[in-house]
Amino acid sequence: MKLKTDIISQYKLCFISLLSVSFLFASFEITAILSTLVVLFVLAQKKIKFSKNFLSLISALILLSTIAIITGITKNKLGYDFLKDFFYLNKPILLILAGYAIVRKINNQEFVYRAVVSVAIFFAATHLFLVAQYVIAEPDFTVAGIRHYAGRDSVLELFALSFLVANIRLKKIKFIHQNLIILVLALSFLFYFSRTMTLVFMFMLIAFLGYLKLTTRGLRYILFATLIISALYAYLFSINIDRDSDRPIDNFLYKIKLAPAEIFIKPESTDVKDHSNLWDHWRAYEASKAIDALNEGKTINWFFGLGMGSLIDLDFYAPLSDDDKGMRFISLLHNGYVYVLYKTGFIGLLSYILFFVFILVPFSSTKEMLPSYNILVGIVTFYIISSFVISGLYNLADPISLLVGAFFKQSEIEFYENSDYRD
Repeated sequence: MKLKTDIISQYKLCFISLLSVSFLFASFEITAILSTLVVLFVLAQKKIKFSKNFLSLISALILLSTIAIITGITKNKLGYDFLKDFFYLNKPILLILAGYAIVRKINNQEFVYRAVVSVAIFFAATHLFLVAQYVIAEPDFTVAGIRHYAGRDSVLELFALSFLVANIRLKKIKFIHQNLIILVLALSFLFYFSRTMTLVFMFMLIAFLGYLKLTTRGLRYILFATLIISALYAYLFSINIDRDSDRPIDNFLYKIKLAPAEIFIKPESTDVKDHSNLWDHWRAYEASKAIDALNEGKTINWFFGLGMGSLIDLDFYAPLSDDDKGMRFISLLHNGYVYVLYKTGFIGLLSYILFFVFILVPFSSTKEMLPSYNILVGIVTFYIISSFVISGLYNLADPISLLVGAFFKQSEIEFYENSDYRD
């Protein structure tokens, strides 16, 4: 019994470590190595079985990675850039496998929720401390300054806040001082000044409450949220907001107003020396350079991409690194859809979309309230939206793929424990 308890404790420690490691280390290389070692430890344990539905889910990402490997070997050099892409594309696979295996082993449905909230509180408190430190040191603070010094976003905090607000109604788990925890997370959320987090929070919350299912009620809530966003943009485009305003609220509203153009619209004539204009359309600019690279090659590139190790030429040295010279060639894009298309072509992009489908389909027939399934709907919503702006599933600082595996397993448990689905 003691041996079993010790093993379960090790699994729990592994889970918390995987949630935290990407926030604790700024270096992608360190994060990748530590994450891989922890995942291999988990998967090396005996008697870990995976369901057919889960194997279908993970096979979509394995196919995507395999295409990138084969194409990369035939087109590019096997060096550092190839290795970096290998970790980019396979990190989600490893984390999803680990999340599924850990939940299967520990068999404690409350642990995942409590672990996510606990880790999120720690990072929220750290973030608020950094914000206070910056504001005190810089009386003429700006939104850009706060975000640069204290952090630009935290997916884990967003996830925890969405769950806790939904938990007020669902009462899934009892948390001591739940309202105080929500307040801390909400304050931290506010000081990220993140457009993506604000949008995703709205959709993730109604997903966690079960309102994003494809039912009449779900469609009403989707329509309501769409109308709210449309009204907000109608207002923003009706007023003039000074880009260089000293007021933090103006800075934030300007960034929200700019979001559609930043993602989709590249200036007809891009002057790379005009940084204020370029940064306002940066995501669209780097995505357009990836599309240009696909167009310059053979038609087959559109089907299988340019593979691991391929680099996108920005046509100038952008200040994206610590190097004084800057960086001209990049591997990872903000737009996750274009990133997958560039590396793996239309076949890989289709696999990426099917991955989302395979998450939801196994449990979509249930009429019962399955909290873990609702969370999976929220996670898919997050990935669909964030794939436009922060690389989606391939965001370097994203531990949420670990939760895909964890809540997929918990959804299986809830689904088959329901009396209507027992054999």
